Amino acid sequence: MMKNITNEMLEEDLPPELTRYRDEGCEHAARCLDCPFTKCLLEEPGGRQRFFKAKRNNQILKLHSEGKTTAEIAAQFNVSERTVQRVVKAFMDTRDNEKPNNKKDEDSIHHKSLSLDGRG
Repeated sequence: MMKNITNEMLEEDLPPELTRYRDEGCEHAARCLDCPFTKCLLEEPGGRQRFFKAKRNNQILKLHSEGKTTAEIAAQFNVSERTVQRVVKAFMDTRDNEKPNNKKDEDSIHHKSLSLDGRG
């Protein structure tokens, strides 16, 4: 028994250059081929929101490092002071997790590296 094949089914298997695709771009690039992103923000679940949130968070951290108060930063971005505090804390936690917390951790890391190279 033969299955009815629709045009949409045929187009799904065709390479992009053989489909009727209109490259209309988005607010980031006039054409998809000129887009600076490796993956389309519009196709990733929450991609656009994640991108703009990360951009905002970087700006919050920059202002915080310049000495702006939490209230000033919150007012500038129209977010709560708690949101600013969360962004700063998340950055501090990430930064703290990247380096050893104390001398014992440093000794442990040093010992592991010695044992891996066969000299310890």
